[in-house]
Amino acid sequence: MCLTAVQEIPHLENIDLTFLVVRHSEMECKSMHSVISTELKRIGKANWPQDWKMIARCARRKGDKPYIVHDITHEQILDWKSHAERNVIFRKVDENNKPISWQQFCWMNFSKSSPFIIKFKENYDEELNCLNH
Repeated sequence: MCLTAVQEIPHLENIDLTFLVVRHSEMECKSMHSVISTELKRIGKANWPQDWKMIARCARRKGDKPYIVHDITHEQILDWKSHAERNVIFRKVDENNKPISWQQFCWMNFSKSSPFIIKFKENYDEELNCLNH
């Protein structure tokens, strides 16, 4: 998805994905999920997508601005799994023939200047390695 985005969006030159270390990181979205989960418990159920919209809009209290919820249509949801199956070869070794584990990546880089190369790190202290697409 990122390889496609960086090539097809004219003003996008580079994407860096960094992955948080388990139990050692905090993200703003975690507090959002917590507030929405609390509102779900208060409401009691969510059976339809409209229910989730209402729960998310009502989740913030105590003077905070409500969350902005955007409606999307089915046509706006892209099937990236099928796209990947048609267009991506999932490598098991890097450019130096060293075995890699996709689940161990802590950083990935996608660049318009290197359209078919995924750069990655399995450790924050190392240099970026390369996977040829």
